[in-house]
Amino acid sequence: FPLTLYNQLPKVFYIRVQTQGSMQLPLTLWSPNAFFRKVNLEQSALGLYYGIMLALFLYNLFIFLLVKEKAYLFYVLYILFWIISQMIVNGYAVQYLWGDLLWWVNRSFSFTSSIMGLWIILFSMSFFNVAPFAHP
Repeated sequence: FPLTLYNQLPKVFYIRVQTQGSMQLPLTLWSPNAFFRKVNLEQSALGLYYGIMLALFLYNLFIFLLVKEKAYLFYVLYILFWIISQMIVNGYAVQYLWGDLLWWVNRSFSFTSSIMGLWIILFSMSFFNVAPFAHP
């Protein structure tokens, strides 16, 4: 939100933040032009990042559909949950996926991180051909 500062005297601002989950709260004062440049650069970089991740997801999904290897399915699911967890961290999941579901917003990162861990463990076990709970 815009602040109008008329002189160079020190100012005190108070902000109250209340949440049921975790929150990152970096506070920075920006000039309007600097803020626009920062957001524009950040949006471009994130667009490139999500584009690369989507290409990685689709490429591995295509490989899975061709070879029908379980390891690729687990890897594709890992990539999907990685993308979703990054969308949660960057705020895009709330904006584009589930909106104002506050109960889910507060728990979604923990859930997706746990499921992401499950998929990478299953991928590793499948890739290295390790049986779960195998006895020597």
